[in-house]
Amino acid sequence: MQGQRHLERLVREVGAHKLMWGSDSPYGMTAWCTYKQSLDFIRVHCGFLSGHEKDLILGGNMCELFGIEPYCEAEAGPPAGVGNGAGGEAKL
Repeated sequence: MQGQRHLERLVREVGAHKLMWGSDSPYGMTAWCTYKQSLDFIRVHCGFLSGHEKDLILGGNMCELFGIEPYCEAEAGPPAGVGNGAGGEAKL
């Protein structure tokens, strides 16, 4: 609950467009949560955030900062060189 209160205050005071999620991995993952659990903190346990705010915090702001296009798995398909092995593609 305390983490949600802190995040809610930050969103209210500076805006979701200025926040980025970070795992502090591998150091933050061993004592109290897994990588997935740290993501689920935002995805599942911060209901006060809109879907758009979650997208910003979990990667959209980073993409904007570094000037890269967000990756959308549903639209992008498999990474280059990954496929069924036909046409010289590597099988993983």
